[in-house]
Amino acid sequence: LADPDQGKGFEGFEDNFVAWRKSFPDWKITIHEMVAQGDWVSARLTGGGTQTGEFNGIAPTNRKITLSAIEMFRFEDGKIKEYWANFDELGMYRQLGMIPLV
Repeated sequence: LADPDQGKGFEGFEDNFVAWRKSFPDWKITIHEMVAQGDWVSARLTGGGTQTGEFNGIAPTNRKITLSAIEMFRFEDGKIKEYWANFDELGMYRQLGMIPLV
């Protein structure tokens, strides 16, 4: 999952991925649909795991969360050149107990 504060390029993506896995080491992703058209690939997915490490300044909660997302990738010369994602960040923070249910 992309983070607005992550560095540029593959290194930034990799650093963000490593940090996410440290926070949620049992993270699993289920792809529900995947569609390819031209240079674009889109996927609707859910992910879930237990927060056992610090996450964006949040101490470990040991809570299990589920997150839904839609991701789009544009490929050029066999490499990802564009990446767009929309995921339920509000729901994630609610599940971690950071935002109260109203």
